[in-house]
This record gives sequence, C-alpha cells and structure tokens, in this order.
Amino acid sequence: MSILKLHTFNPMDHGFRVRWLLAEMDIDVEIIERDFDSIKSDEFAKLNPFKRIPVVETEQGVFYESSAICWWLAQKYNSDLLLSPDDSNFPLMLQWVFLASSNFDSAAMSFAIAFRMQLNEKIIAERKDNLTEFLEPLSEHFVSNHWVLGDRFTLPDILLIYPIMMIASCKGLEDYPSLIRYLHDFITRPAGEFFKPIYQSIQES
Repeated sequence: MSILKLHTFNPMDHGFRVRWLLAEMDIDVEIIERDFDSIKSDEFAKLNPFKRIPVVETEQGVFYESSAICWWLAQKYNSDLLLSPDDSNFPLMLQWVFLASSNFDSAAMSFAIAFRMQLNEKIIAERKDNLTEFLEPLSEHFVSNHWVLGDRFTLPDILLIYPIMMIASCKGLEDYPSLIRYLHDFITRPAGEFFKPIYQSIQES
C-alpha cells in the first residue's frame, strides 16, 4: 500500500508536477481524484484551509503547494533532480524554481482560463500578449539548452513544463519552436507514459 496520497483533479492541474516527479523517482502514489465541489467542502479544508489542490498526505503530515511538495519529496528521497547546495549551479536552480512557481505560472494560467472559458477575443489576445515577456527569453534559452540547466534534467524542468504545457494546449506556442521541442522531449521521457494520451490530444487540438 502506498504511503503517499495525492489529492488532485486530473493530469492537467498542478498535481501534474507531483505525479511526474514521483514517476521520475519510481515512487508509488495513491491518486485521489477530486472535483471542484469536494475541494470547497469543510472536510477538505481540514487538509488545506485554502481549499486548493494538489494536496499530499504522507506519514509525516499533510502538505500543499505543488512546488513545495515537489521540493520536499525530491529531498526526502534523495533525488538527483536536486542539486547539492555547494554545486555552483544551485543558485540557478533556485532561480528557475521560483520563476516557474510564480509570475510565469500565473500569467500562463490567466491566459489558459481566458482561452478555455472562451472569453472575448480582446481579453484572450491581451493575456496572450502578456506571455511574450516570458516566452521570448525562454525560447531563446532553449535554443542553446536542452533542459533548464543545460544537459541535466532537474526539478525546475518538472515545475516549468506545466505552464508551458498549458499554453501549448491553448495554441499559444506556435511562434516558439524551441519550446515546442522542449515540450516534446519532456513528454517523451520514460516517466511520461501516463501523460502521452493527453499530450496527443494537445497536438490534435
């Protein structure tokens, strides 16, 4: 029986990050699928008072916020997806973790919500334009870097790919071939087996 329980909606929410990390580390997890009504309940508030997902239940307690969960799990299981603090690239790793978890993620979600809710074209266009300040430097970065930190796949890749994936699902990457390549290489990793049907639907949409 798994000692980890992940409360999530489906592979296209922020719980994706946790699922992918655990797949990379070959760690079993029990998936508890939630719907919107259930996470707004008083019962769920006992797990996360902010009533958001993902949430993980572990033998050490209950934790929320996808990036924090991923960092803790990678550290707990001594994953090589985290650099040692004395590694010269450790500050860069932190930089990318925070980028993927804050402004870029928020801008990507804002665009995706507008697109999926079919808001008026002006709002969608404005939110897509707001992504340019992130997508242009990211695209340039991945012209010369296979992964976030060069040739080594690390935790920031798992955090960064989620907003990139959401933008792709809303037809927002057409002008950024290096990001399309990055997304393809990510999804075709061995850990991506569970997500390939979803990625196929993105490509066909």
